Amino acid sequence: MSEKRDLAATRRFFTHALKYGPSPTEVATDRAPTYPRVLDEGLPAACHVTEQRTNNPIEADHGGLKS
Repeated sequence: MSEKRDLAATRRFFTHALKYGPSPTEVATDRAPTYPRVLDEGLPAACHVTEQRTNNPIEADHGGLKS
């Protein structure tokens, strides 16, 4: 996501991602204000999880590439 995390960028991201796989039943994100609106529009059945550290395994996945 862009630093601004604007609504248009969020929509583009999720629309593109959904073309390449099944719809998720759960989406873990940070608390950016654009996510709930876009997820309600595009994935109304998905559970939106925003608990602290829920996204850490995803964020840390590329750590080996940086070192």
